[in-house]
Amino acid sequence: HLFRATPGIHALAQLNRPLNHEGSADGKADSWSGGKAGSRLDLAAIRQVDADGIVLRYRDPATRNFARLALSSGGRGVIDLTGGGSLGGQGFALTGTARSAQDRPTRFDLDAKTQALAFRIEGRTDAPFRLADAQLTARAQGADFAQLAELGGVALPALPRFTIGARIAPVRGGWRFSHIEGRIGETDLAGALTLTQRRERPLIAAKLASKTLDMA
Repeated sequence: HLFRATPGIHALAQLNRPLNHEGSADGKADSWSGGKAGSRLDLAAIRQVDADGIVLRYRDPATRNFARLALSSGGRGVIDLTGGGSLGGQGFALTGTARSAQDRPTRFDLDAKTQALAFRIEGRTDAPFRLADAQLTARAQGADFAQLAELGGVALPALPRFTIGARIAPVRGGWRFSHIEGRIGETDLAGALTLTQRRERPLIAAKLASKTLDMA
């Protein structure tokens, strides 16, 4: 059901139906290609989304990542999410909330766990379907930093327990991690890192500093 159709669509409500989102094998397209900018079906122009009884399925053949989320209404413009899937070969469970309104940015808070890792992700974006422009802050902790690196396709030997946070932004073919702050074992880390995944092997460019470096 669609509301405020003139001019364009600014609010969207979905009730009791499945939604499927699938990327192409080459990673260059997906099944949610919206209308052209400025058209009545311009997804980027939608400012508020309401959903209840929705099952959202996502699959990316290029990475073999997938997710299944149940969406339920938590009030006007508030969507509660629960579900799970697989990321980087590791199963995960997720809960969270997304809040959207026509007069303010969309905000979301997510908590995710794998068998060995825990994540907290907070973000904001101008509109619900403009996730590529989202400003993200994430924090992760776990018993082995190598398991976190594995999610990005980076193989490392076993490492100590860690807790680390960063701001995250998408870049062409990868991700930019800035304002990194955390610890791996007794080593503190601060700085920035870019992870590029356009090649067969991931490429990392980093500028990191440490006051206490413990290689033991």
